[in-house]
Amino acid sequence: MRANVDTDAIIPSREIKKVGKTGLAEGLFAGWRYRGIGTRDVDPEFVLNKPQYACARILLGGENFGCGSSREHAVWALHEYGFRAIVASSFAPIFFGNCVRNGVLPATLAGDSVAQLAVVVEAAPTRNLVTVDLERCEVSAPGAAASSPPRSGARVYCELPALMVPPSSGIFATNIGVTPSINERHGSLSDSACRVGAVGASLSRTDPSPP
Repeated sequence: MRANVDTDAIIPSREIKKVGKTGLAEGLFAGWRYRGIGTRDVDPEFVLNKPQYACARILLGGENFGCGSSREHAVWALHEYGFRAIVASSFAPIFFGNCVRNGVLPATLAGDSVAQLAVVVEAAPTRNLVTVDLERCEVSAPGAAASSPPRSGARVYCELPALMVPPSSGIFATNIGVTPSINERHGSLSDSACRVGAVGASLSRTDPSPP
């Protein structure tokens, strides 16, 4: 997986046409999703354009994910698109903080653990579901050993989405529910994923509909 995926790759400056947090999802990874600059001619080989990864909610990335400029628009675009967790071997510090403030869980795992997740989900993207367990602070998938973020404050970050995903959003009320006001079952986020060669990351998807 590619290291140093920067904020300009996540959302190019040319795609930032509004002041607010909305209207950015279409420009997410625009340099890779579309065939030409400024066009919306989709590249069918790019993972976000493949039907098996529709409704992606978990992103697996390489080291130093989110480096480059401090633009918060990168996280806003990821959130608006639907991502609620990013699992990577390391994050740029400012990007990490922006994730925490905007309802995207940044989970740091050892590089070999992230690579193992990518391999198993690529083998069967619709069956090998990645699970981010918010209670146990573990990330796992069938065929991959459960891993915990090696950060001293890992549990704090695992619990943050409960505070940042309002019940009114509806999208993840049944999947990211760590407080009784959202979901009394203290759920986890489960998704399928595949390796993303161009982005240097793996994506996962889930059905946002309540069970």
